[in-house]
Amino acid sequence: MLFIIVVSGAILFMALVGMIKWQNDDIKKQWIEDSSQVLNACFTLNALLLAPGRTLTLHRTIQLARARGWRTGPSEGWTADAIKRARVLEADNKPWLHLVPTRPSGAVIPDYEITPWRKWVAITLYNNANGWFQIPMAVAMYVWINDFNNRPPYIVGASLPLSFICGAIAGIWPSLIWKKVKKIRKERKAAAGGEDAGGPIPSDGIPLTEGSASKTLSVGGASTGAEDTNTVDTQTPVKTPTPIDTHEELEGGSRGPIFQEGGERGRTRGSLKEEKWTRSLTRKVLFGGEKEEEE
Repeated sequence: MLFIIVVSGAILFMALVGMIKWQNDDIKKQWIEDSSQVLNACFTLNALLLAPGRTLTLHRTIQLARARGWRTGPSEGWTADAIKRARVLEADNKPWLHLVPTRPSGAVIPDYEITPWRKWVAITLYNNANGWFQIPMAVAMYVWINDFNNRPPYIVGASLPLSFICGAIAGIWPSLIWKKVKKIRKERKAAAGGEDAGGPIPSDGIPLTEGSASKTLSVGGASTGAEDTNTVDTQTPVKTPTPIDTHEELEGGSRGPIFQEGGERGRTRGSLKEEKWTRSLTRKVLFGGEKEEEE
Protein backbone atom coordinates (compact mmCIF):
# COMPACT_ATOMS: atom_id res chain seq x y z
CA MET A 1 0.00 0.00 0.00
CA LEU A 2 2.84 2.38 0.77
CA PHE A 3 4.27 1.93 -2.71
CA ILE A 4 0.89 2.73 -4.27
CA ILE A 5 0.55 5.86 -2.13
CA VAL A 6 4.03 7.07 -3.07
CA VAL A 7 3.55 6.50 -6.81
CA SER A 8 0.06 8.02 -6.94
CA GLY A 9 1.16 10.95 -4.81
CA ALA A 10 4.14 11.60 -7.07
CA ILE A 11 1.96 11.56 -10.19
CA LEU A 12 -0.56 13.90 -8.57
CA PHE A 13 2.15 16.30 -7.44
CA MET A 14 3.88 16.44 -10.83
CA ALA A 15 0.55 16.94 -12.57
CA LEU A 16 -0.45 19.81 -10.28
CA VAL A 17 2.86 21.70 -10.52
CA GLY A 18 3.19 21.22 -14.30
CA MET A 19 6.19 18.90 -14.33
CA ILE A 20 4.37 16.64 -16.81
CA LYS A 21 3.35 18.02 -20.20
CA TRP A 22 -0.13 17.02 -21.37
CA GLN A 23 -1.73 17.21 -24.81
CA ASN A 24 -4.76 19.03 -23.39
CA ASP A 25 -6.35 19.94 -20.05
CA ASP A 26 -8.90 17.14 -20.17
CA ILE A 27 -6.19 14.47 -20.04
CA LYS A 28 -4.48 16.35 -17.23
CA LYS A 29 -7.70 16.55 -15.18
CA GLN A 30 -8.38 12.85 -15.75
CA TRP A 31 -4.91 11.89 -14.47
CA ILE A 32 -5.35 14.11 -11.43
CA GLU A 33 -8.75 12.54 -10.72
CA ASP A 34 -7.46 8.99 -11.12
CA SER A 35 -4.48 9.62 -8.80
CA SER A 36 -6.77 11.28 -6.26
CA GLN A 37 -9.16 8.34 -6.33
CA VAL A 38 -6.30 5.88 -5.72
CA LEU A 39 -5.03 7.92 -2.76
CA ASN A 40 -8.52 8.28 -1.35
CA ALA A 41 -9.06 4.51 -1.60
CA CYS A 42 -5.82 3.85 0.33
CA PHE A 43 -6.69 6.37 3.06
CA THR A 44 -10.24 5.05 3.35
CA LEU A 45 -9.01 1.46 3.67
CA ASN A 46 -6.54 2.51 6.36
CA ALA A 47 -9.30 4.34 8.27
CA LEU A 48 -11.61 1.32 8.07
CA LEU A 49 -8.91 -1.01 9.41
CA LEU A 50 -8.09 1.30 12.33
CA ALA A 51 -11.68 2.26 13.15
CA PRO A 52 -12.58 -0.83 15.28
CA GLY A 53 -9.57 -0.47 17.59
CA ARG A 54 -9.95 3.30 17.94
CA THR A 55 -13.67 3.00 18.62
CA LEU A 56 -13.03 0.34 21.25
CA THR A 57 -10.47 2.58 22.94
CA LEU A 58 -12.95 5.44 22.98
CA HIS A 59 -15.61 3.14 24.47
CA ARG A 60 -13.22 1.94 27.19
CA THR A 61 -12.27 5.54 27.99
CA ILE A 62 -15.93 6.47 28.46
CA GLN A 63 -16.50 3.43 30.66
CA LEU A 64 -13.44 4.35 32.74
CA ALA A 65 -14.72 7.90 33.15
CA ARG A 66 -18.03 6.54 34.43
CA ALA A 67 -16.26 4.18 36.83
CA ARG A 68 -14.31 7.13 38.24
CA GLY A 69 -17.44 9.19 38.65
CA TRP A 70 -16.32 11.60 35.93
CA ARG A 71 -13.47 12.80 38.15
CA THR A 72 -10.38 14.04 36.37
CA GLY A 73 -7.84 14.36 39.19
CA PRO A 74 -4.83 12.00 39.06
CA SER A 75 -5.70 10.46 42.46
CA GLU A 76 -9.49 10.76 42.42
CA GLY A 77 -12.11 8.08 41.91
CA TRP A 78 -9.80 5.08 41.59
CA THR A 79 -12.11 2.26 42.61
CA ALA A 80 -11.27 -1.38 41.98
CA ASP A 81 -13.40 -1.37 38.82
CA ALA A 82 -11.77 1.83 37.57
CA ILE A 83 -8.27 0.47 38.14
CA LYS A 84 -9.12 -2.72 36.28
CA ARG A 85 -10.40 -0.76 33.28
CA ALA A 86 -7.39 1.59 33.32
CA ARG A 87 -4.94 -1.33 33.31
CA VAL A 88 -6.42 -2.51 30.01
CA LEU A 89 -5.84 0.89 28.41
CA GLU A 90 -2.31 1.10 29.82
CA ALA A 91 -1.46 -2.34 28.44
CA ASP A 92 -2.63 -1.27 24.96
CA ASN A 93 -0.57 1.93 25.04
CA LYS A 94 2.75 0.91 26.56
CA PRO A 95 5.10 2.35 27.63
CA TRP A 96 3.98 5.98 27.72
CA LEU A 97 0.47 5.75 29.24
CA HIS A 98 0.11 5.72 33.04
CA LEU A 99 -3.34 6.63 34.34
CA VAL A 100 -3.37 4.86 37.70
CA PRO A 101 -1.02 6.52 40.23
CA THR A 102 0.28 3.12 41.37
CA ARG A 103 1.87 0.19 39.59
CA PRO A 104 0.38 -3.33 39.67
CA SER A 105 2.98 -4.22 42.32
CA GLY A 106 1.69 -1.43 44.57
CA ALA A 107 4.62 0.96 44.06
CA VAL A 108 3.72 4.62 43.73
CA ILE A 109 4.36 6.14 40.30
CA PRO A 110 6.12 9.55 40.26
CA ASP A 111 3.89 12.47 39.36
CA TYR A 112 5.83 13.27 36.19
CA GLU A 113 5.08 9.79 34.78
CA ILE A 114 1.32 9.99 35.27
CA THR A 115 -0.50 10.95 32.06
CA PRO A 116 -3.05 13.71 32.75
CA TRP A 117 -6.60 12.56 32.12
CA ARG A 118 -7.42 15.46 29.81
CA LYS A 119 -4.42 14.67 27.61
CA TRP A 120 -5.46 11.05 27.26
CA VAL A 121 -9.01 12.03 26.33
CA ALA A 122 -7.70 14.54 23.76
CA ILE A 123 -5.37 11.97 22.16
CA THR A 124 -8.23 9.46 21.96
CA LEU A 125 -10.52 12.00 20.29
CA TYR A 126 -7.82 13.05 17.80
CA ASN A 127 -7.26 9.42 16.85
CA ASN A 128 -10.94 8.90 16.18
CA ALA A 129 -11.34 12.26 14.41
CA ASN A 130 -8.66 11.18 11.95
CA GLY A 131 -11.07 8.51 10.70
CA TRP A 132 -14.21 10.60 11.10
CA PHE A 133 -12.96 13.30 8.72
CA GLN A 134 -12.18 10.62 6.17
CA ILE A 135 -15.89 9.80 5.84
CA PRO A 136 -17.11 13.01 4.11
CA MET A 137 -14.05 13.05 1.86
CA ALA A 138 -14.64 9.45 0.75
CA VAL A 139 -18.34 10.11 0.15
CA ALA A 140 -17.60 13.17 -1.95
CA MET A 141 -14.97 11.37 -4.00
CA TYR A 142 -17.20 8.39 -4.83
CA VAL A 143 -20.50 10.23 -5.31
CA TRP A 144 -19.03 12.54 -7.96
CA ILE A 145 -16.65 9.97 -9.45
CA ASN A 146 -18.18 10.35 -12.94
CA ASP A 147 -18.82 14.07 -12.62
CA PHE A 148 -15.73 15.27 -10.81
CA ASN A 149 -15.88 18.69 -12.46
CA ASN A 150 -19.02 19.47 -10.42
CA ARG A 151 -17.74 18.03 -7.12
CA PRO A 152 -17.96 20.64 -4.29
CA PRO A 153 -14.32 21.54 -3.65
CA TYR A 154 -14.88 22.62 -0.05
CA ILE A 155 -15.72 19.07 1.09
CA VAL A 156 -12.39 17.60 0.11
CA GLY A 157 -10.56 20.85 0.82
CA ALA A 158 -11.75 20.85 4.45
CA SER A 159 -11.82 17.13 5.23
CA LEU A 160 -8.37 16.26 3.90
CA PRO A 161 -6.25 18.69 5.98
CA LEU A 162 -8.34 18.16 9.11
CA SER A 163 -7.90 14.41 8.85
CA PHE A 164 -4.14 14.77 8.40
CA ILE A 165 -3.81 17.24 11.29
CA CYS A 166 -5.74 15.03 13.71
CA GLY A 167 -3.70 11.98 12.74
CA ALA A 168 -0.42 13.86 13.15
CA ILE A 169 -1.34 15.21 16.59
CA ALA A 170 -2.51 11.81 17.83
CA GLY A 171 0.71 10.20 16.59
CA ILE A 172 3.23 12.79 17.77
CA TRP A 173 1.75 13.73 21.14
CA PRO A 174 2.39 10.34 22.88
CA SER A 175 5.97 10.40 21.61
CA LEU A 176 6.51 13.83 23.15
CA ILE A 177 5.01 12.68 26.45
CA TRP A 178 7.28 9.64 26.62
CA LYS A 179 10.33 11.68 25.59
CA LYS A 180 9.68 14.14 28.41
CA VAL A 181 9.34 11.31 30.94
CA LYS A 182 12.67 9.78 29.87
CA LYS A 183 14.37 13.18 30.05
CA ILE A 184 13.18 13.78 33.62
CA ARG A 185 14.26 10.27 34.59
CA LYS A 186 17.74 10.91 33.24
CA GLU A 187 18.03 14.27 35.01
CA ARG A 188 16.96 12.81 38.34
CA LYS A 189 19.33 9.91 37.95
CA ALA A 190 22.18 12.30 37.26
CA ALA A 191 21.22 14.47 40.23
CA ALA A 192 21.21 11.39 42.46
CA GLY A 193 24.83 10.63 41.55
CA GLY A 194 24.22 7.81 39.10
CA GLU A 195 26.45 6.77 36.25
CA ASP A 196 25.04 9.61 34.12
CA ALA A 197 26.35 12.26 36.52
CA GLY A 198 29.70 12.38 34.74
CA GLY A 199 31.74 11.87 37.94
CA PRO A 200 35.03 9.95 38.10
CA ILE A 201 34.68 6.19 38.09
CA PRO A 202 37.66 4.26 39.55
CA SER A 203 39.00 1.10 37.97
CA ASP A 204 37.22 -1.08 40.51
CA GLY A 205 33.86 0.21 39.27
CA ILE A 206 32.87 1.87 42.58
CA PRO A 207 31.86 5.53 41.94
CA LEU A 208 33.41 8.19 44.10
CA THR A 209 31.10 10.02 46.49
CA GLU A 210 31.43 13.31 48.28
CA GLY A 211 33.47 13.04 51.45
CA SER A 212 35.27 9.87 50.46
CA ALA A 213 38.97 9.90 51.28
CA SER A 214 41.29 9.99 48.27
CA LYS A 215 44.64 8.23 48.18
CA THR A 216 47.77 8.91 46.16
CA LEU A 217 48.61 6.42 43.49
CA SER A 218 52.21 5.25 43.99
CA VAL A 219 54.14 3.24 41.45
CA GLY A 220 57.56 2.00 42.48
CA GLY A 221 57.56 4.23 45.57
CA ALA A 222 57.08 7.46 43.54
CA SER A 223 53.90 9.52 43.79
CA THR A 224 52.13 10.32 40.54
CA GLY A 225 49.85 12.96 42.04
CA ALA A 226 46.72 11.23 40.68
CA GLU A 227 43.91 10.47 43.06
CA ASP A 228 42.49 7.00 43.32
CA THR A 229 40.80 4.84 45.92
CA ASN A 230 43.55 2.17 45.79
CA THR A 231 47.34 2.29 46.43
CA VAL A 232 49.51 0.31 44.05
CA ASP A 233 52.98 -0.83 45.17
CA THR A 234 55.21 -2.57 42.69
CA GLN A 235 58.21 -3.06 45.08
CA THR A 236 56.83 -6.23 46.63
CA PRO A 237 58.84 -9.15 45.23
CA VAL A 238 57.02 -11.74 43.25
CA LYS A 239 56.73 -15.08 44.96
CA THR A 240 58.38 -17.83 42.96
CA PRO A 241 57.93 -21.56 43.27
CA THR A 242 60.39 -23.22 45.67
CA PRO A 243 61.60 -26.78 45.23
CA ILE A 244 60.93 -29.34 47.94
CA ASP A 245 63.29 -32.26 48.39
CA THR A 246 60.49 -34.60 49.32
CA HIS A 247 59.58 -37.08 46.62
CA GLU A 248 56.32 -38.86 46.11
CA GLU A 249 55.46 -41.81 43.96
CA LEU A 250 53.78 -40.72 40.72
CA GLU A 251 51.58 -42.64 38.40
CA GLY A 252 53.48 -45.27 36.46
CA GLY A 253 56.28 -45.44 39.04
CA SER A 254 58.11 -42.25 37.97
CA ARG A 255 59.45 -39.83 40.57
CA GLY A 256 60.21 -36.16 40.40
CA PRO A 257 60.73 -33.02 42.47
CA ILE A 258 57.69 -31.32 43.92
CA PHE A 259 57.14 -27.60 43.39
CA GLN A 260 54.74 -25.80 45.66
CA GLU A 261 53.30 -22.27 45.65
CA GLY A 262 50.56 -21.28 48.06
CA GLY A 263 49.10 -24.77 48.27
CA GLU A 264 49.32 -25.41 44.52
CA ARG A 265 51.47 -28.50 43.84
CA GLY A 266 52.84 -29.49 40.48
CA ARG A 267 54.91 -32.53 39.63
CA THR A 268 57.30 -33.37 36.74
CA ARG A 269 57.45 -36.81 35.29
CA GLY A 270 60.56 -38.53 34.10
CA SER A 271 63.17 -41.13 34.85
CA LEU A 272 65.68 -40.96 37.68
CA LYS A 273 68.28 -39.47 35.33
CA GLU A 274 65.98 -36.62 34.36
CA GLU A 275 65.21 -36.07 38.04
CA LYS A 276 68.88 -35.64 38.91
CA TRP A 277 69.42 -33.22 36.04
CA THR A 278 66.46 -31.13 37.14
CA ARG A 279 67.64 -30.93 40.74
CA SER A 280 71.17 -30.03 39.62
CA LEU A 281 69.88 -27.23 37.40
CA THR A 282 67.71 -25.92 40.25
CA ARG A 283 70.69 -25.71 42.64
CA LYS A 284 72.73 -23.95 39.96
CA VAL A 285 70.09 -21.28 39.53
CA LEU A 286 69.48 -20.77 43.27
CA PHE A 287 73.04 -20.94 44.62
CA GLY A 288 75.13 -19.78 41.66
CA GLY A 289 77.05 -22.97 41.25
CA GLU A 290 76.53 -26.62 40.60
CA LYS A 291 77.11 -29.09 43.41
CA GLU A 292 77.87 -32.68 42.95
CA GLU A 293 75.14 -34.87 44.24
CA GLU A 294 76.16 -37.81 46.33
CA GLU A 295 74.85 -41.14 45.26
